[in-house]
Amino acid sequence: MIDDGKITVLIGPSGCGKTTTLKLINRLIERTSGDIQFDGISIDKIDKIQLRRSIGYVIQEIGLFPHYNVFENISVVPKLLGWDKKKIKNRVKELIELVNLEYDEVVDKYPLELSGGQRQRIGVARALAADPKILLMDEPFGAIDPINREILQDVFLTIQERLKKTIVFVTHDIREAIKLGDKIAIFNKGTLEQYDGTLSIIKKPKNDFVKNLLGKNAELNFLEFVKAEKLLKNNFIIVKSFEEIKKLKSKCYVFFDKKYEGFLTLNDVKNKRKNLRKEYINFDNSVLEGINIMFKNNIHYLPILKKGEVIGVLEYNSILGE
Repeated sequence: MIDDGKITVLIGPSGCGKTTTLKLINRLIERTSGDIQFDGISIDKIDKIQLRRSIGYVIQEIGLFPHYNVFENISVVPKLLGWDKKKIKNRVKELIELVNLEYDEVVDKYPLELSGGQRQRIGVARALAADPKILLMDEPFGAIDPINREILQDVFLTIQERLKKTIVFVTHDIREAIKLGDKIAIFNKGTLEQYDGTLSIIKKPKNDFVKNLLGKNAELNFLEFVKAEKLLKNNFIIVKSFEEIKKLKSKCYVFFDKKYEGFLTLNDVKNKRKNLRKEYINFDNSVLEGINIMFKNNIHYLPILKKGEVIGVLEYNSILGE
């Protein structure tokens, strides 16, 4: 089961079945047994062309048409669907800006006039052009240099935060899988070794193959790639005044009245601390950043904010303890 609105990453050695799985989903390869359902309907009952127009596809080689400029590449599917010119132009402009490029700077350029990173962003924009329900991505950043790869991953996560697409993402890089994946499927020689939430796999690898793939000290090594939002806990109470604390019991009290003001821990209350702690972490910061803040301030709790709202707390004891 692939979760709606989430990123599912397929990872494993070459030849293990990652790309084949993608091709089975959009019927570039026909399966020999079992069933694949799209919105609760077997893909056998959906016209192939209709199915593929409902699925965006991004590959490592990008696959932009060299004789088409950026506008023409992005508008291919909308034109096939019969969109009017104004709608297509607005959509192309929206997508170019979404992938963090300047519309006027790139719209008339041809693929060979773009950098590798720009071509990859246009490839993502083209895949999103018709607002597909599912996005398939086959090692899309594999041919990009390490620095630009990190940048593209961050841009991709920003796009996903806004669009909440259902994405199946193939990679051979475990660091990339941990950073991007809400869930990870680990393949080996055509066998699904483990399929679970990213943190569950890091903390509870099923067998030696998965352990070796993750590497030694996986929990510590990957904290810089895990976003704080993935580890948030609800073990906190929002209050507006010190008086409210006397009537409540919690390990963490967050002061919030239209905006975040600070917090106190249970130990702070017991020690009659009056000054609010001002520290916090944003939802898209890494857990490692949160640990550093907690170490520096000798605290075990840290509020997590998203657009100024408190959505949870990061608990030191739960980071490696679950």
